[in-house]
Amino acid sequence: MLLAATRGGKKLRDPYRDLALYQDLSQTTLQARREYSQITATLRHNNIQYSWGFPPKLIIQDQGVSYVVRS
Repeated sequence: MLLAATRGGKKLRDPYRDLALYQDLSQTTLQARREYSQITATLRHNNIQYSWGFPPKLIIQDQGVSYVVRS
């Protein structure tokens, strides 16, 4: 409920205004992200935007086209 309240730039009320919230990622998700580390390093080096999906996948945006890497 708190994560949903902070999405979209909404601020929490006092006394929670300065509270930072983070999602807890499973070991499986963290391992998948480590396996993509060479790809993400190359994307960052070439200034190509990407984001993470769930279940673990890499979503790459390049020149207005989205690509999905699942394995």
